[in-house]
Amino acid sequence: RDVCREKDRGGHLSTFIYKFHSPVTRYRYILRAEEYECETFAIKFYCQKHSNHDYKYSITTNKGDIGNILVTCLSAIQRILHICPNASFAFVGAPSYDKKSKKLENRNPTQRFNIYRYIASKLIGRVTFEHFEYELASSYSLINRNCANIEVKERMIVNMFRFTYPSLREVQA
Repeated sequence: RDVCREKDRGGHLSTFIYKFHSPVTRYRYILRAEEYECETFAIKFYCQKHSNHDYKYSITTNKGDIGNILVTCLSAIQRILHICPNASFAFVGAPSYDKKSKKLENRNPTQRFNIYRYIASKLIGRVTFEHFEYELASSYSLINRNCANIEVKERMIVNMFRFTYPSLREVQA
């Protein structure tokens, strides 16, 4: 797995980029861990062959191996915690994109959110993180228990991401 950290020109501070290969799908994947204020990282991934597509985070390959791909994505959390021990994390279950109809999934929670929630609840314990789910926004956050006040940090993160992720505007902070 390749990793690099680059400065960002967007609304976040920097981005850790991880590249990995799935032997099952035979595709390369790109994981972006975008660093925001409050020591918070948004985890995103997509298949490299969709890099230039507007819906790269929504397209599925339908080749299987989603479990191993998500476990690989979760390993980035452990790597980032070595660099930033107080880091918290957030992710959004993007709506699936149907290439035939050229339409996005129109429901919350999304299929991806349900998968992410299941994987996170089974593979990420509650010793390091407090888990928060936002079904109406198909979003999930892991608030690091090292912070002084978990509830305050969770509200700060939701408010910060409301500007980046329109679906979070519906979440009550």
